[in-house]
Amino acid sequence: MAVTHFGANVLTRISQLFDKYMDMLIKSLPGPSDDDNLTELKEVIHFRAKTDSEHLALLGLAFTILDELLPLAIIKVWSLTNESKELESENIVPNASITAELKEWKRSLQHSFDKLRDHFCIICKASAISNCGWRREFWDVFEDESVPLKPLGLQQLILDMHFTVEIARFAGYPSPHVHQIASAIIARAIRTFSA
Repeated sequence: MAVTHFGANVLTRISQLFDKYMDMLIKSLPGPSDDDNLTELKEVIHFRAKTDSEHLALLGLAFTILDELLPLAIIKVWSLTNESKELESENIVPNASITAELKEWKRSLQHSFDKLRDHFCIICKASAISNCGWRREFWDVFEDESVPLKPLGLQQLILDMHFTVEIARFAGYPSPHVHQIASAIIARAIRTFSA
């Protein structure tokens, strides 16, 4: 039905739909720009993935569609199309432009999936920094008055936080959310050390 409806543009249409689907999945994940004060400006999201298992399920589902379901469906469509052409003519030669078109289509799908994967990586990095910096057991050492704190430990924490932000930036994830979390951890550590 898709081939009948879209004709030769079926690959382009599927790419566009897949790209829109990836955008919907990105919106269902938490993001560095999430701000509870700006709820009136946000779109209505019908599903919000909140747990790590839901995040991984979305990523796995998108990868399965990219890597297995769509290629199998296109192969099936192409074989049905070729079977009907073979009935009309016995001397069908495989078209090299179809192979190139399929490769370009696959590259387009991969680009759309990469947007989702990159967003997922940003979430993981922000979560790792946040969890590292806010655990009870982490701050207990700083807030335990019986343990003398040394300036070298505070300096090391500050360097570690700056290092983490720089690694994220050089990896292509210059998220203000990651920087904000690292700054909050540093400020809390300085306050605790000063007290």
